[in-house]
Amino acid sequence: MTIPLVLFVSSGNHPSGFSPVVKKQADSLSAHDVRIDFFSIKRGGLWGYLKSIPAIRKKIRKNRYNMVHAHYSLSGICAAVAAHRSCPVFCSLMGSDAQITGIWRSVIRLFARKWWQVVIIKSFSMNKKLALKDYVVLPNGVDLEQMRPMDQADARKKIGWNSAKKYILFLADPKRPEKNYQLAREAVECLDIADIELKAIGACPHEDVPLYLNACDVLLLTSLWEGSPNVIKEAMACNRPIVSTDVGDVRKIFGDTRGCYIASFNRDDVAEKLILALEFSSNPGQTSGRQQIISLGLSADAVALQLVDLYSRFSTTDQ
Repeated sequence: MTIPLVLFVSSGNHPSGFSPVVKKQADSLSAHDVRIDFFSIKRGGLWGYLKSIPAIRKKIRKNRYNMVHAHYSLSGICAAVAAHRSCPVFCSLMGSDAQITGIWRSVIRLFARKWWQVVIIKSFSMNKKLALKDYVVLPNGVDLEQMRPMDQADARKKIGWNSAKKYILFLADPKRPEKNYQLAREAVECLDIADIELKAIGACPHEDVPLYLNACDVLLLTSLWEGSPNVIKEAMACNRPIVSTDVGDVRKIFGDTRGCYIASFNRDDVAEKLILALEFSSNPGQTSGRQQIISLGLSADAVALQLVDLYSRFSTTDQ
């Protein structure tokens, strides 16, 4: 195989089309001479997904893909039925897929066993619920060129934040129950610190994420569950102090990085860890999180190389 041709199948309901995670993965693969084609499922609900199968099948028959790589279980199911064993189907399961219960979890296991040639999960913790027999653990990588340390004053000026205040950043939609914004709000309300503000940024262009991360004093994640939260890796790439609940692979990613703290789901414990992180943010200010991300092989480029290796092992046709 010389230059592989891969069809990405995923939801197209994100405001920018494909989710930034999927698009970034495609970009990182393109840098290694993998040609990526896209099929976006823009219909919602189960029937909306199922109705996309004929169009996916038509696209697969028209092009000689080396494989199809779907993101999320529903996309993977549609892709596998459409391909009908004409080429290998990879399926990347995300954190939300591990939360599916009942018959749908059985369906995921069936497709993982019979229809998907490679199943990728984002952390070992996901498989505690999925109980798959064969899988590859491969978290999403971080674009280290985009996510990098910046001068905090410059970042605050660009987004209009007060230079004299302390900011705790909650970079998730507070309306999503699994993000557990109530715990974040209650913990910050416990802090007896002047000029401190919790900033909940539910939606922003992905290119603005490094500005918010560098502008904040601490990133706070209070999720009830995650697979491998990208915002944690992105904040570490920016050398920001972090407080996070023990979800997904956060504990492993933190390692012994100073300035990064694991908290329980207790409001007072989160508050105590925030105080430690705020103190670290004042002195020395930046963590060694970026080096930790590099040492774990979690740059977008390093992850892309692992995917290229997987593709080469399962490719069916040369282009």
